[in-house]
Amino acid sequence: FRERQAFIDKYLAEKEAARLKQELEEHRKLSAIRIQAWWRGVMVRRKLGPYRPDEKKKKKPAKGKK
Repeated sequence: FRERQAFIDKYLAEKEAARLKQELEEHRKLSAIRIQAWWRGVMVRRKLGPYRPDEKKKKKPAKGKK
């Protein structure tokens, strides 16, 4: 009986450790996504990186009467 109980206890401990590891990974993943979304918002609001306006659009000469 003691051998079986020891085996069951060991199995449950391993299962709990695996669950905690999975939970930690999920938390880290969600935290990283949240940080990336925040940084992307900063880049958009400040018009930096790939979110800055194109230079080509600004340099078009205005067409006027001849």
